Amino acid sequence: MKNENVVKDVVNHHWKMHFVDFYNCWNDYQKQNSTQVFILCDKSKDANLILISFRGTEPFDADDWITDFDYSWYEVPKIGKLHMGFLEALGLGSRVNVSTFHEHLFDKNVDVTIAHPERKTAYYTVRSKLKSLLKEHENARFVVTGHS
Repeated sequence: MKNENVVKDVVNHHWKMHFVDFYNCWNDYQKQNSTQVFILCDKSKDANLILISFRGTEPFDADDWITDFDYSWYEVPKIGKLHMGFLEALGLGSRVNVSTFHEHLFDKNVDVTIAHPERKTAYYTVRSKLKSLLKEHENARFVVTGHS
């Protein structure tokens, strides 16, 4: 919660933008809510920009570093290779069952019903919020960023 309060303060008072929300999302690989993401708009009404920012590697978090140094990837034909750790952090599959990546990336009928409400995943949580923000701010564009 401390991170959320710091982010909210910086966005609202230092950057003079509109803080939307902060999420601690489920990472099935790490078996904890370790995927952190926040959303802001450049202004609260008629925004032109929606920013989605993922927290990257924490310097003293061994689990983060283990994920970073695991160079496993999932190849999407005609698109490229995606880091499995990032896909798992987003909630888009599991290396234990690699076919789950394909299901989440390409199957429009994938069931995203969450059996455990405390395990909300970053991709589906952010996607849902982004859809509502784009309806609210019709002229807005969005940027996804983060660091590792």
